[in-house]
Amino acid sequence: MLVKSTDFTKKRAVVASSFSPRALALLNEAQPFLASLGLSPVIVHAGEPSTENRERMAKMIEESRFAGAADLELVLRSGSAEEVLLQAAHEHHADFIVAGVLPREGFFKYYLGSIGRNLARQAPCSVLLHINPADEPVGFRKIHHAVEYHRSSDIGVDLAAKLAVLTGARDLYFTHAFRIPESTLKKNKIMTPEDYKKIYGREDKKLQQYLSKQLVWEIPYHVQSLYEKEHSPSLAFARDIGADLFVIHAPKKEPALWDRLFPNDLEQTLHDLPCSILIARNRASRKR
Repeated sequence: MLVKSTDFTKKRAVVASSFSPRALALLNEAQPFLASLGLSPVIVHAGEPSTENRERMAKMIEESRFAGAADLELVLRSGSAEEVLLQAAHEHHADFIVAGVLPREGFFKYYLGSIGRNLARQAPCSVLLHINPADEPVGFRKIHHAVEYHRSSDIGVDLAAKLAVLTGARDLYFTHAFRIPESTLKKNKIMTPEDYKKIYGREDKKLQQYLSKQLVWEIPYHVQSLYEKEHSPSLAFARDIGADLFVIHAPKKEPALWDRLFPNDLEQTLHDLPCSILIARNRASRKR
């Protein structure tokens, strides 16, 4: 089944760790995720690189699913979590940064505010933000990717499909939010159900054709076009289907889906996020 998809052989993922109550749960969530993609773990702690802290972190790792991992590297460095994670990702040529907290923890605001916002725009790789990591991971059962049309290869489509295959997800959803041109709305002052049916049919066909060119995995999936009025309906769709993972492309300089999903304060929006989020970015497309 492996064909021209992204090659993760002997590559790395930076995993954020701390001494918070849910740090062990995040390590347990991260281990099967990294293992499924063949990524070597670089556990990163933003704090004083003292002998005591290193021993505490090493003890936590041995209590986690990473226990005994031969290819694991532990990094302790002073500085803000955001800066330390970015530095580690650059230095190790990481393909992923994995972070996450329990929504009721005091660190929630910081991680999903500052880190969620800035890593999304500055990270040299994809970012996985775990919402409410569990001590006993159950994996991703429903994966939803909000598709944006690209002229070249689409890492978001590829990652969503790859994770669905390798983690044994039950359902994979691809959606695309479309807008009806103002000219069409002015021409048809009263849109009939038949008018909407034709538009949805056309958009569904367009999405199917796009996926047929992008997908390199043999896997069943669901397709749904979503009518976008003022804001993107993608988050609401993820909530409605009970998705475990929401995949979105990293924000671009020009206005794109990211800006329509998060038109206001990203911190508050992520606070209401119904599931974990994977911000997809092709590492090769970023300068180091």
